[in-house]
Amino acid sequence: MADNAQVLLIMSGSAEWNTWVQARELGFTADLSGADLSHVRLDAALLAGADLSGANCFQGDFAGAELAGANLSETNLSAVDMRRANLSGANMFHANLSAADVSDADLSGANVSTADLSETRANRTNLRGANLTEVMGFNANLSGADLSGANLLGAKIATANLTDCVEDEHTIWPVKHQPAT
Repeated sequence: MADNAQVLLIMSGSAEWNTWVQARELGFTADLSGADLSHVRLDAALLAGADLSGANCFQGDFAGAELAGANLSETNLSAVDMRRANLSGANMFHANLSAADVSDADLSGANVSTADLSETRANRTNLRGANLTEVMGFNANLSGADLSGANLLGAKIATANLTDCVEDEHTIWPVKHQPAT
């Protein structure tokens, strides 16, 4: 369960949060698991390695946030602004990213398996080596995304916009997907 003092502090915004985090010892990990962070403005927040599993971040602002290696499994990220955020290596297993905007974000090596990406905007997003198995991506916009080495096995992306996506010989597509040649 979340550390209540950390939840109260982060609710005041990213400026105060970042100052506090920078004063912590090396290796500090935030515990915001299960917290209600809906509508919170955390643009450019320092949350690398943080535990936000099961948190409700509905309509939050995480634009430009540092979330590398964060645990966002089963987190409600619906309608969240995560443009330009660093989510490399993050665990987003079974997260709800419906209607979220992760355009220009770095999700390289992230585990996004079984997540809901319906109506998600992921324009020019770095998804190199990401695990996207079994994602629900109805009407997702992945135009210009880098899917090199990504695993999309079982992904439901038939109605997704995949215009100008980058792929390579290591990209694993769903059985029924026919990538552009």
